[in-house]
Amino acid sequence: MSNKAIVFIVLVYGNYSDLERFNSSIPFQSNDFKVIVVDSFKDMKSTEEGEKIAHKIGADFIKVPNKGYGAGNNAGINYSQQFQYDYLFISNPDIEINNLSLNEIGDDEIVGPKVVTDSGKNQNPYYYKKEKIGFRLLKRYAYYDRSLWYYTYLISNKISKKVQSLYSKRKQGKLPVYALHGSFYGMKKETLHKLMPVFDERMFLYSEEDHIAELAKSKDVTMMYNTNWSVYHHEDGSGTVKNKAKNKLIRESLKVFFENWD
Repeated sequence: MSNKAIVFIVLVYGNYSDLERFNSSIPFQSNDFKVIVVDSFKDMKSTEEGEKIAHKIGADFIKVPNKGYGAGNNAGINYSQQFQYDYLFISNPDIEINNLSLNEIGDDEIVGPKVVTDSGKNQNPYYYKKEKIGFRLLKRYAYYDRSLWYYTYLISNKISKKVQSLYSKRKQGKLPVYALHGSFYGMKKETLHKLMPVFDERMFLYSEEDHIAELAKSKDVTMMYNTNWSVYHHEDGSGTVKNKAKNKLIRESLKVFFENWD
C-alpha cells in the first residue's frame, strides 16, 4: 500500500489534450501526490492515447464503461482506497491549477476555488444558496418537459447569482455556499468516508452538484467556496452532447435528484 498526501481523481472521456498541463500545474512535489486517471470509454484510440499519457506523467490509469460523471468518479474513489492519503481532489482534465493550499481544508468541508474560464467568467459557486423557486421550476421541467420552465429557471438563477455575487465580493477567504462547481474541489479523506458512495450513478452527466450539496448537508459537511484558491477551466477536456440528448439527460438526472432529496 502506497502513502501519498494527496490523491487527484481525473475523469476523462475521449479528450486527453489537457492532461499533461493539468499534471504540470499541481503545486506539490511529485512524491506527495497520486493522479488517478479514469478513462470513461469512448473508443480504443483515445483509451490507448490516455494510457500512454498517464504512464508518461506517472499516473495510475483505470478503464470503466461510459456511465457518466458520477459512476466514473465513484470508480476512481473506490480505486483510491488502496492508498493511504490525507486529501482527495476531484478534477476535470481541462483544469489548470493556479493557487491551492491544503491547510485551508477544514474538517467536514468540501472546498472549491475560483473556477475561471478562458472568457474570464468565474463558475463558482454553483449556487450561493438553494433557491426554492428555482428548484420548483426545475422540478416542473423534469416531470413535464416544458422548456419554458427550464429557461425561466435559468433567468431566475442568473439574477439571484448576480445579486449574491455583489454581496459576496465584500468577503474574502472561505464562504459557506449551497453548491460548488463540479470541475474541481477537494476534501479530507475522513470527510470523503462520511459521504461514500459520493455519487448516485443513476445520474449520467447533470445535477451531480445539486446531489453532492444535499448529501453534504445530510452528513453535516459544509460546502466552502474559497476565494484564496483559483484554477483555470479551459472547458475542452470532454466530449459534447447534442441538445436533444442533453435535455433528456438533464431531465432524467433531475428526476433522480428530486427522488432522493425532495
